Amino acid sequence: MKKQLFSALFCSAVFALSGCRESSHEKLNDLFAHQETATEAPTATATPTPATQRTKIDELSGTLMAFDGSQILVRLKDRSVCSFPVDNASLECRQGMLAGSEIVIIYEGKCDLEHPETLNILKVADPVDSQELRVRTVAGQVTDMTLNTLSIQTSQGESLRFQTTGTEQFYSQGVQKGTSVYIHFQGKFYKDGQGQLDTRNVKVLDISDLETIPEPTPTPTPDPSLEDKEQIKYLTGTILNCKNYTLRLQPTGSSKPLKIPLKNLTARFSYGIHEGSRATISYTGTIDGTNLKEAQILSIVGDDLSILPQSQQTATFTGTVQASTGSTITVLTEEQTFVTCDISVTEQKASDLPPGTSVSITYNPIQAATTAIYPVLELQILTTV
Repeated sequence: MKKQLFSALFCSAVFALSGCRESSHEKLNDLFAHQETATEAPTATATPTPATQRTKIDELSGTLMAFDGSQILVRLKDRSVCSFPVDNASLECRQGMLAGSEIVIIYEGKCDLEHPETLNILKVADPVDSQELRVRTVAGQVTDMTLNTLSIQTSQGESLRFQTTGTEQFYSQGVQKGTSVYIHFQGKFYKDGQGQLDTRNVKVLDISDLETIPEPTPTPTPDPSLEDKEQIKYLTGTILNCKNYTLRLQPTGSSKPLKIPLKNLTARFSYGIHEGSRATISYTGTIDGTNLKEAQILSIVGDDLSILPQSQQTATFTGTVQASTGSTITVLTEEQTFVTCDISVTEQKASDLPPGTSVSITYNPIQAATTAIYPVLELQILTTV
């Protein structure tokens, strides 16, 4: 599966491979191997030998076209297009591996663009003078929604499926099939092998049925003139899943979940919709167990992580490892969407997590709000039965 994107791009790319332009940079001197001088035993006269040859460290610059978890497709400055393995490299691009961004490839040894797979890449990073990619907007009608994805069809008939893990979402009139939404993102789309636009290498910033998401409004104070059934009440619970535009919410202290239709209400999830995260509904009327017939659901709001202690600013998702680099793993979630995760602060090494490993990822959505590489706080290997 992970090769589909690259095979499609290579079919359409024109390879005009040329020799590698190499240049020395003083800032890379600390990466050079130290020279060593061999000496004989102290009792004999020391005879110096030639210094060992330095390992050449240099860089290539270009525009990232695609990233599949362990390889990058790059258009170099001379307009040639190359695929490079980065399975041992450290990925240090501030916004993640976004298609259309300028990158610098730091490599060791000989540069042979006739055989780019032989290049020993140490690091992929932003240029010194890099600028943040501009925010783009695409509009369309919702065709599907899960915890980690949202699919739309544009007015031109294009079908787009976005990864929404940790993405801010606001729906003033609710969300259901056919709801018109605006999606703000950074990066670019490319066509896959079936001619469909691929959104894998973009970062979705927010989604809403309004062009601009309004600031949250304060919780209203109870109106003593209203009868009890007309008073606005609140109920907090844990999100279990999202299917068919309905959120299953297990109220605190209850063993039976509620099914909350996401249409005809106001929905705000400032840091995405996650299994295990908390959300609060406001309603009038009466909720009898799981019976909502006597209640009118007005809104559902996910926790505002920014006002919580940092130890509670977390969310979790699960999936299977598909590919890795020196510092990241790319995970395929149950909804068949890819999430690239930086695991450098965890005890696990990417090399110890082969494809097919089931994992649970805990991260801070606030830290991931502006990057397509999710900084992982905790990684657990799940036992498959």
